Amino acid sequence: MDRKAVRKADRKAARKAVHKVAHKAARKAVRKADRKADRKAVRKAVRKAAHKADRKVIRKAAHKAVRKVDHKAVRKVDHKAVRKVDHKAAHKAVRKVDHKVARKVDHKAAHKVARKVVHKADHKADRKADHKVVHKVVHKADRKAARKAARSDLVRAAATMPRARPKVARGSPPCKARARRARAPVAAASVAASTIW
Repeated sequence: MDRKAVRKADRKAARKAVHKVAHKAARKAVRKADRKADRKAVRKAVRKAAHKADRKVIRKAAHKAVRKVDHKAVRKVDHKAVRKVDHKAAHKAVRKVDHKVARKVDHKAAHKVARKVVHKADHKADRKADHKVVHKVVHKADRKAARKAARSDLVRAAATMPRARPKVARGSPPCKARARRARAPVAAASVAASTIW
């Protein structure tokens, strides 16, 4: 083989060696870049997953807190409404009891006043009736005594008055008309005594 062919073969071998080294270096750089990109992607995915998990936890915690606050507010409102209803019912019951007691007291006082008025009227009527009875008895006794006294006075006065003796024959009974005329003053006195009172 001549020298020219050898040089050509050497150059070809050299080019081939250089190309092989360059290709190997390029492939190595590509693999390195791929590994770097993979690691970067993995780190990014891990970061993203962690961030997503963190956001999920935060969102869950926030939602839980909001629900807790809402639930607390609702329970507070409900508790307030229940307490208001209970207070209103208790106040109504107390007012009902007080009203019942007041009505009972008023009724008792009115009944007492009415009984007092009725008792006073009954007492007055009884005293009036008793006074009327006593007055009637006393008045009756006074009238009786006055009639008796008047009768006595008139009888005494009539007895002292001169009477005309009937003129009759001795031994014969008097005439009825003459006897009636003779008794007329006494009868008149008795009638007057009975009509004095």
